[in-house]
Amino acid sequence: MNTTYMNTTSKCPDFLEAPPNVTFPTCALGSCANNSAVMAKCCTDTPIIPYYYDSGFPGAKNETSSWGSYCQMRDNVSAAVWENCASFNGANGAIRWLSEEIANSPVLAPFRPLELVACGGFVAVTCLRNRSESHDLDYFLNKRTFGRQYDAVKTEMKRLIRKIADNLHFVPDWANDEITTFLSLLNNPEALFIESKQQGDVLHSDNNLVIYAAKWEWVLARKLKRLQRINRAQSPDDWLDCISIATLLYIKNGRSKLSPRILQRR
Repeated sequence: MNTTYMNTTSKCPDFLEAPPNVTFPTCALGSCANNSAVMAKCCTDTPIIPYYYDSGFPGAKNETSSWGSYCQMRDNVSAAVWENCASFNGANGAIRWLSEEIANSPVLAPFRPLELVACGGFVAVTCLRNRSESHDLDYFLNKRTFGRQYDAVKTEMKRLIRKIADNLHFVPDWANDEITTFLSLLNNPEALFIESKQQGDVLHSDNNLVIYAAKWEWVLARKLKRLQRINRAQSPDDWLDCISIATLLYIKNGRSKLSPRILQRR
């Protein structure tokens, strides 16, 4: 069940696509709601990743099978919630609508498929799966792709985003490129775009629009810097994002056979 992806062409990391084969009859969502070995928030409106398990969890005596069970159990915990999540379904519909508007736009159509790199809550819902709701899609474009048309493309994107917001009763900037201001401080913003594409984690893909997840190492570093600000209130979502990204990188770097106890939450 790939309910958390925007469409069947999504290419998030393989471990996120593990089918939910592990079931526990004691939980309405098919997950382990009252197994003391799993420190997770189950059967609630906001599922979070289980950070630790011990011998009470299926396969826990074997690191490899235990990690697989962990991923499958996480899918069970979250699938039913995400499937019925108005926020996710709303974002899904908004992205598809945006794709259609791009195809009909004299300004944007010549650049199809329009490629965006995204971060923020949208990525957390569609790929990291550590949130059930998303209120923002932070994106940026590759300026070099559009040349002299770059400003016109940005303006047209904002117009379409506001049009969709008006019709779906979203906040006007439900999708925005405000992160571009921050990127201007980088020595080579284009390199980040290219590396994000090469990472290959596709959140949405059709003939008009392709959305890639931003390079995970960059997103993690950015969030950690935000959490270091003394005068800024810390968001639980930021901590969950950091843990989820660290988990993803932990697996993608070939360390899935090692103990995931580094993720233990006490």
